[in-house]
Amino acid sequence: MDGEGDCVAVCVYNCAPSLSFFIGDTIAVADPHVIEVKELELSASSKISFRSIRVPNPSRLSRNGCLPKPAQMAPSHLKISAL
Repeated sequence: MDGEGDCVAVCVYNCAPSLSFFIGDTIAVADPHVIEVKELELSASSKISFRSIRVPNPSRLSRNGCLPKPAQMAPSHLKISAL
């Protein structure tokens, strides 16, 4: 929630389950990718609008001034097979 009381959805990809956030945490995102969602229809009589921030890599954010530990990032795996 920002200073004006607006809520923002933050989607963090490629993180381990140990990376967690709590109410009151301060999150900073380097080069945020902000998406405006306008009038998303939840039901026939209900629509909402909000902002969403996509974080493709947890190393691009800090929580309460601290960067995530390596164990909190999901490792990449490359699988190669020959035909």
